[in-house]
Amino acid sequence: MLRGNPCELLNVDDYSGLQLALNGRFRKRRVLITGATGFIGPHVLAAGLALGADIHALPGGGGIPGVKSWPVRVEDRRAICEVVSSIQPEAVLHLAAAGVTYSSSPMAELLTVNVAGLDGLLAALSEVGACPVVVAGTGFEYAPQERALAETDEIGPVSTYGVSKAAATLTAQRYAGRMPITLLRIFSVFGAGEREPRLLPYIVGRTKQGLSTDLTPGEQVRDYVYTADVAECFWRILASPPASGRLRVLNVGSGGNLTLREFIELIAGELLERGLTPRLAFGARPYRSDEVMFYVPRVECLRDFLGWLPRRDIKVNIGRTIDWFLAHDYS
Repeated sequence: MLRGNPCELLNVDDYSGLQLALNGRFRKRRVLITGATGFIGPHVLAAGLALGADIHALPGGGGIPGVKSWPVRVEDRRAICEVVSSIQPEAVLHLAAAGVTYSSSPMAELLTVNVAGLDGLLAALSEVGACPVVVAGTGFEYAPQERALAETDEIGPVSTYGVSKAAATLTAQRYAGRMPITLLRIFSVFGAGEREPRLLPYIVGRTKQGLSTDLTPGEQVRDYVYTADVAECFWRILASPPASGRLRVLNVGSGGNLTLREFIELIAGELLERGLTPRLAFGARPYRSDEVMFYVPRVECLRDFLGWLPRRDIKVNIGRTIDWFLAHDYS
Protein backbone atom coordinates (compact mmCIF):
# COMPACT_ATOMS: atom_id res chain seq x y z
CA MET A 1 0.00 0.00 0.00
CA LEU A 2 1.17 3.50 -0.76
CA ARG A 3 1.62 5.65 2.30
CA GLY A 4 -0.94 8.11 1.06
CA ASN A 5 -2.40 8.03 -2.43
CA PRO A 6 -0.43 10.51 -4.56
CA CYS A 7 -3.74 11.99 -5.68
CA GLU A 8 -4.40 12.91 -2.05
CA LEU A 9 -0.94 14.46 -1.74
CA LEU A 10 -1.26 16.41 -4.99
CA ASN A 11 -1.73 20.13 -4.43
CA VAL A 12 -1.54 22.29 -7.54
CA ASP A 13 0.05 25.08 -5.53
CA ASP A 14 2.89 22.71 -4.60
CA TYR A 15 3.86 22.12 -8.21
CA SER A 16 2.64 25.18 -10.14
CA GLY A 17 6.18 26.58 -10.22
CA LEU A 18 7.51 23.23 -11.39
CA GLN A 19 4.92 23.04 -14.19
CA LEU A 20 5.89 26.52 -15.33
CA ALA A 21 9.62 25.82 -15.14
CA LEU A 22 9.49 22.55 -17.10
CA ASN A 23 6.81 23.71 -19.56
CA GLY A 24 5.53 20.30 -20.70
CA ARG A 25 9.00 18.73 -20.76
CA PHE A 26 7.77 15.41 -19.36
CA ARG A 27 4.29 15.25 -20.86
CA LYS A 28 3.66 11.64 -21.96
CA ARG A 29 7.32 10.71 -21.43
CA ARG A 30 7.87 7.24 -19.93
CA VAL A 31 9.39 7.65 -16.48
CA LEU A 32 10.16 4.74 -14.16
CA ILE A 33 9.97 5.54 -10.43
CA THR A 34 11.23 3.04 -7.86
CA GLY A 35 10.42 3.27 -4.17
CA ALA A 36 6.84 4.34 -4.83
CA THR A 37 5.64 2.94 -1.49
CA GLY A 38 8.08 4.92 0.66
CA PHE A 39 7.73 8.31 2.29
CA ILE A 40 9.08 10.56 -0.48
CA GLY A 41 8.00 8.33 -3.38
CA PRO A 42 4.28 9.27 -3.40
CA HIS A 43 5.22 12.95 -3.54
CA VAL A 44 7.49 12.29 -6.52
CA LEU A 45 4.59 10.43 -8.17
CA ALA A 46 2.28 13.36 -7.44
CA ALA A 47 4.70 15.83 -9.03
CA GLY A 48 4.98 13.55 -12.08
CA LEU A 49 1.20 13.42 -12.39
CA ALA A 50 1.11 17.22 -12.29
CA LEU A 51 3.63 17.24 -15.15
CA GLY A 52 1.60 14.78 -17.23
CA ALA A 53 4.31 12.10 -17.33
CA ASP A 54 3.61 8.49 -18.32
CA ILE A 55 4.59 7.07 -14.94
CA HIS A 56 5.62 3.48 -14.27
CA ALA A 57 6.02 2.76 -10.55
CA LEU A 58 7.37 -0.09 -8.47
CA PRO A 59 6.48 -1.73 -6.22
CA GLY A 60 3.11 0.09 -6.12
CA GLY A 61 0.89 2.70 -7.69
CA GLY A 62 -1.90 0.45 -8.97
CA GLY A 63 -5.31 2.03 -9.39
CA ILE A 64 -3.98 5.58 -9.75
CA PRO A 65 -4.86 7.22 -13.08
CA GLY A 66 -1.71 7.88 -15.07
CA VAL A 67 0.40 5.35 -13.14
CA LYS A 68 1.26 1.84 -14.33
CA SER A 69 2.11 -0.40 -11.37
CA TRP A 70 4.80 -3.08 -11.52
CA PRO A 71 4.52 -5.27 -8.38
CA VAL A 72 8.19 -6.24 -8.16
CA ARG A 73 10.96 -5.35 -5.73
CA VAL A 74 14.15 -3.67 -6.85
CA GLU A 75 16.33 -6.46 -5.44
CA ASP A 76 14.65 -9.01 -7.75
CA ARG A 77 17.25 -8.70 -10.49
CA ARG A 78 15.49 -10.87 -13.08
CA ALA A 79 12.15 -9.13 -12.59
CA ILE A 80 13.75 -5.69 -12.80
CA CYS A 81 15.42 -6.65 -16.06
CA GLU A 82 12.06 -7.76 -17.47
CA VAL A 83 10.31 -4.58 -16.30
CA VAL A 84 12.97 -2.29 -17.78
CA SER A 85 12.94 -4.23 -21.05
CA SER A 86 9.14 -3.95 -21.23
CA ILE A 87 8.94 -0.25 -20.32
CA GLN A 88 11.97 1.06 -22.25
CA PRO A 89 12.00 4.09 -19.91
CA GLU A 90 13.03 7.51 -21.16
CA ALA A 91 14.04 8.57 -17.63
CA VAL A 92 14.36 6.98 -14.17
CA LEU A 93 13.93 8.26 -10.60
CA HIS A 94 15.38 5.71 -8.17
CA LEU A 95 14.16 6.11 -4.58
CA ALA A 96 13.90 2.47 -3.48
CA ALA A 97 15.94 1.86 -0.31
CA ALA A 98 15.99 -0.12 2.92
CA GLY A 99 16.78 1.27 6.37
CA VAL A 100 15.86 4.90 5.67
CA THR A 101 14.18 5.32 9.06
CA TYR A 102 16.38 4.48 12.04
CA SER A 103 15.99 0.74 12.26
CA SER A 104 17.77 -2.48 13.10
CA SER A 105 17.85 -3.72 9.52
CA PRO A 106 20.79 -6.11 9.13
CA MET A 107 23.64 -5.02 6.90
CA ALA A 108 22.97 -7.92 4.51
CA GLU A 109 19.47 -6.57 3.82
CA LEU A 110 20.73 -3.03 3.34
CA LEU A 111 23.38 -4.16 0.87
CA THR A 112 20.92 -6.37 -0.99
CA VAL A 113 18.40 -3.57 -1.53
CA ASN A 114 20.55 -0.43 -1.58
CA VAL A 115 23.56 -1.71 -3.50
CA ALA A 116 22.67 -4.90 -5.39
CA GLY A 117 19.22 -3.46 -6.20
CA LEU A 118 20.74 -0.34 -7.73
CA ASP A 119 23.31 -2.41 -9.60
CA GLY A 120 20.57 -4.60 -11.09
CA LEU A 121 18.56 -1.58 -12.17
CA LEU A 122 21.50 0.21 -13.79
CA ALA A 123 22.67 -3.00 -15.49
CA ALA A 124 19.18 -3.46 -16.97
CA LEU A 125 19.12 0.15 -18.17
CA SER A 126 22.52 -0.33 -19.79
CA GLU A 127 21.03 -3.10 -21.91
CA VAL A 128 18.13 -1.07 -23.30
CA GLY A 129 19.95 2.21 -23.92
CA ALA A 130 21.12 5.18 -21.90
CA CYS A 131 18.56 7.46 -20.27
CA PRO A 132 18.85 10.08 -17.50
CA VAL A 133 18.77 8.63 -13.98
CA VAL A 134 18.40 10.41 -10.64
CA VAL A 135 19.31 8.36 -7.56
CA ALA A 136 18.30 9.20 -4.00
CA GLY A 137 21.35 9.31 -1.76
CA THR A 138 21.73 10.58 1.79
CA GLY A 139 23.74 13.05 3.81
CA PHE A 140 24.58 10.16 6.13
CA GLU A 141 27.20 9.10 3.59
CA TYR A 142 29.46 11.91 4.81
CA ALA A 143 31.85 11.78 7.74
CA PRO A 144 30.25 13.90 10.52
CA GLN A 145 31.54 17.45 10.81
CA GLU A 146 30.68 20.38 13.07
CA ARG A 147 29.86 22.48 10.02
CA ALA A 148 27.76 22.37 6.88
CA LEU A 149 28.74 19.53 4.54
CA ALA A 150 29.78 20.07 0.92
CA GLU A 151 29.72 17.60 -1.97
CA THR A 152 33.53 17.54 -1.88
CA ASP A 153 33.67 16.49 1.78
CA GLU A 154 35.01 13.16 2.98
CA ILE A 155 32.81 10.08 2.80
CA GLY A 156 32.86 8.35 6.18
CA PRO A 157 29.44 7.07 7.30
CA VAL A 158 28.94 6.07 10.95
CA SER A 159 25.68 4.13 10.46
CA THR A 160 25.01 0.89 8.60
CA TYR A 161 22.49 2.74 6.44
CA GLY A 162 25.10 5.37 5.56
CA VAL A 163 27.62 2.64 4.70
CA SER A 164 25.16 0.94 2.35
CA LYS A 165 24.27 4.21 0.64
CA ALA A 166 27.94 5.16 0.23
CA ALA A 167 28.46 1.78 -1.46
CA ALA A 168 25.48 2.56 -3.68
CA THR A 169 27.13 5.84 -4.69
CA LEU A 170 30.25 3.94 -5.77
CA THR A 171 28.00 1.57 -7.70
CA ALA A 172 26.36 4.49 -9.50
CA GLN A 173 29.81 5.86 -10.34
CA ARG A 174 30.62 2.60 -12.15
CA TYR A 175 27.72 3.20 -14.54
CA ALA A 176 28.13 6.95 -15.00
CA GLY A 177 30.17 6.41 -18.14
CA ARG A 178 27.24 4.62 -19.77
CA MET A 179 24.37 6.93 -18.85
CA PRO A 180 23.84 10.37 -17.27
CA ILE A 181 23.38 9.82 -13.51
CA THR A 182 22.80 12.36 -10.75
CA LEU A 183 22.93 11.44 -7.06
CA LEU A 184 20.91 13.65 -4.71
CA ARG A 185 22.17 13.54 -1.14
CA ILE A 186 19.00 14.28 0.81
CA PHE A 187 19.16 15.50 4.39
CA SER A 188 16.24 16.01 6.83
CA VAL A 189 12.79 15.76 5.21
CA PHE A 190 9.30 16.20 6.68
CA GLY A 191 5.79 16.19 5.25
CA ALA A 192 2.54 14.34 4.64
CA GLY A 193 2.74 10.57 4.60
CA GLU A 194 5.40 10.23 7.31
CA ARG A 195 5.00 7.38 9.75
CA GLU A 196 6.23 6.75 13.25
CA PRO A 197 8.91 6.45 14.51
CA ARG A 198 9.68 9.60 12.51
CA LEU A 199 9.60 12.68 14.70
CA LEU A 200 6.66 14.76 13.49
CA PRO A 201 4.05 11.96 13.37
CA TYR A 202 5.35 10.70 16.71
CA ILE A 203 4.69 14.07 18.34
CA VAL A 204 1.27 14.44 16.68
CA GLY A 205 0.26 10.91 17.63
CA ARG A 206 1.28 11.25 21.27
CA THR A 207 -0.42 14.63 21.53
CA LYS A 208 -3.70 13.29 20.10
CA GLN A 209 -3.62 10.54 22.72
CA GLY A 210 -2.92 13.02 25.53
CA LEU A 211 0.40 11.32 26.29
CA SER A 212 3.80 12.74 27.13
CA THR A 213 6.25 12.91 24.23
CA ASP A 214 9.66 11.65 25.32
CA LEU A 215 12.47 13.48 23.52
CA THR A 216 16.21 13.97 23.59
CA PRO A 217 17.49 17.36 24.83
CA GLY A 218 17.13 18.52 21.20
CA GLU A 219 20.55 20.10 20.64
CA GLN A 220 20.97 18.44 17.23
CA VAL A 221 21.22 20.92 14.34
CA ARG A 222 19.31 20.11 11.16
CA ASP A 223 18.23 21.61 7.82
CA TYR A 224 14.58 20.59 7.43
CA VAL A 225 13.12 20.52 3.93
CA TYR A 226 9.51 19.90 2.90
CA THR A 227 8.69 16.74 0.93
CA ALA A 228 6.97 18.55 -1.94
CA ASP A 229 10.15 20.58 -2.43
CA VAL A 230 12.27 17.42 -2.48
CA ALA A 231 9.92 15.89 -5.04
CA GLU A 232 10.18 19.02 -7.17
CA CYS A 233 13.96 18.84 -6.95
CA PHE A 234 13.99 15.32 -8.42
CA TRP A 235 12.07 16.44 -11.51
CA ARG A 236 14.05 19.66 -11.99
CA ILE A 237 17.29 17.67 -11.88
CA LEU A 238 15.89 14.98 -14.20
CA ALA A 239 15.16 17.69 -16.77
CA SER A 240 18.85 18.73 -16.85
CA PRO A 241 20.93 15.55 -16.98
CA PRO A 242 24.74 15.68 -16.82
CA ALA A 243 27.00 14.45 -19.58
CA SER A 244 27.83 10.78 -19.20
CA GLY A 245 31.26 10.01 -17.80
CA ARG A 246 31.13 11.33 -14.28
CA LEU A 247 28.59 10.97 -11.51
CA ARG A 248 27.04 14.30 -10.57
CA VAL A 249 26.42 14.66 -6.81
CA LEU A 250 24.24 17.39 -5.32
CA ASN A 251 23.14 18.04 -1.75
CA VAL A 252 19.44 18.72 -1.16
CA GLY A 253 18.38 21.07 1.63
CA SER A 254 16.74 24.43 2.19
CA GLY A 255 19.87 26.40 3.01
CA GLY A 256 18.71 27.15 6.56
CA ASN A 257 19.12 25.32 9.83
CA LEU A 258 17.76 25.14 13.34
CA THR A 259 18.07 22.92 16.37
CA LEU A 260 15.83 19.92 16.82
CA ARG A 261 14.33 21.63 19.84
CA GLU A 262 13.44 24.69 17.75
CA PHE A 263 11.82 22.45 15.14
CA ILE A 264 9.81 20.66 17.82
CA GLU A 265 8.71 23.97 19.33
CA LEU A 266 7.40 25.03 15.91
CA ILE A 267 5.41 21.79 15.77
CA ALA A 268 4.08 22.45 19.28
CA GLY A 269 3.00 25.96 18.28
CA GLU A 270 1.07 24.67 15.27
CA LEU A 271 -0.61 22.01 17.42
CA LEU A 272 -1.65 24.63 19.98
CA GLU A 273 -3.20 26.72 17.19
CA ARG A 274 -5.32 23.65 16.35
CA GLY A 275 -6.51 23.16 19.92
CA LEU A 276 -4.07 20.38 20.81
CA THR A 277 -1.67 20.70 23.74
CA PRO A 278 1.58 18.72 23.43
CA ARG A 279 3.38 17.49 26.55
CA LEU A 280 7.05 17.68 25.58
CA ALA A 281 9.57 15.90 27.80
CA PHE A 282 12.93 17.15 26.57
CA GLY A 283 15.78 15.04 27.92
CA ALA A 284 13.61 12.01 28.65
CA ARG A 285 15.49 10.09 25.98
CA PRO A 286 19.26 9.82 25.56
CA TYR A 287 20.97 10.54 22.29
CA ARG A 288 21.58 7.48 20.12
CA SER A 289 25.08 6.06 20.21
CA ASP A 290 25.59 7.05 16.56
CA GLU A 291 23.77 10.39 16.81
CA VAL A 292 25.05 12.97 14.32
CA MET A 293 24.74 16.28 16.16
CA PHE A 294 25.36 18.61 13.23
CA TYR A 295 23.65 17.44 10.04
CA VAL A 296 23.37 20.33 7.59
CA PRO A 297 24.23 20.50 3.87
CA ARG A 298 25.83 23.23 1.85
CA VAL A 299 23.48 23.84 -1.05
CA GLU A 300 25.37 26.31 -3.23
CA CYS A 301 25.86 23.70 -5.96
CA LEU A 302 22.13 22.94 -6.12
CA ARG A 303 21.27 26.65 -6.13
CA ASP A 304 23.85 27.52 -8.79
CA PHE A 305 22.90 24.59 -11.01
CA LEU A 306 19.12 25.02 -10.88
CA GLY A 307 18.81 28.71 -9.98
CA TRP A 308 16.35 27.40 -7.40
CA LEU A 309 16.20 26.19 -3.82
CA PRO A 310 13.39 24.56 -1.80
CA ARG A 311 11.00 27.05 -0.25
CA ARG A 312 11.86 27.80 3.36
CA ASP A 313 8.54 28.79 4.99
CA ILE A 314 8.94 25.99 7.50
CA LYS A 315 6.15 27.13 9.83
CA VAL A 316 3.55 27.05 7.05
CA ASN A 317 4.73 23.66 5.84
CA ILE A 318 4.68 22.18 9.35
CA GLY A 319 1.10 23.40 9.69
CA ARG A 320 0.12 21.88 6.35
CA THR A 321 1.70 18.58 7.39
CA ILE A 322 -0.16 18.51 10.70
CA ASP A 323 -3.44 19.33 8.92
CA TRP A 324 -2.84 16.37 6.59
CA PHE A 325 -2.22 14.05 9.55
CA LEU A 326 -5.38 15.22 11.29
CA ALA A 327 -7.52 15.00 8.14
CA HIS A 328 -6.35 11.48 7.35
CA ASP A 329 -6.09 10.29 10.94
CA TYR A 330 -2.43 9.52 10.33
CA SER A 331 -0.01 9.31 13.24
